[in-house]
Amino acid sequence: MNYNPELQILLKLIGEQPLKFLENINIEKFVKILNRHKLLPITHKILPLLISEDREFLKTELKRWARRSMMLSREFTCIIEMLKQHSIEPIGFKGPILEQSLYGGRGNRHYRDLDLLVYRKDVQR
Repeated sequence: MNYNPELQILLKLIGEQPLKFLENINIEKFVKILNRHKLLPITHKILPLLISEDREFLKTELKRWARRSMMLSREFTCIIEMLKQHSIEPIGFKGPILEQSLYGGRGNRHYRDLDLLVYRKDVQR
């Protein structure tokens, strides 16, 4: 199959295939594809392969994502602490919990919301 350059890079990126210098890509289109497939956080490994303008664009997008991820993580911590102050034991899953346990840190996994479970008896409180 003949894929466009942006999709070829994406396929190589997730398949761990070697990449060579990347100069014929539409970086904005590439970032849209990455966001659609929730893969933007793993693109740091291709930064050295990009021409400088594209590298700066992708760095900006990665920093934006990292700030958002950190904000969600802080919010997650605040919500858990608030619930615990009311003797509600929440169970966090997906989002920052999964990111920390599988990827070892912030900004390495794509998530847009926070997921918590509480016991049924605590729902009305």
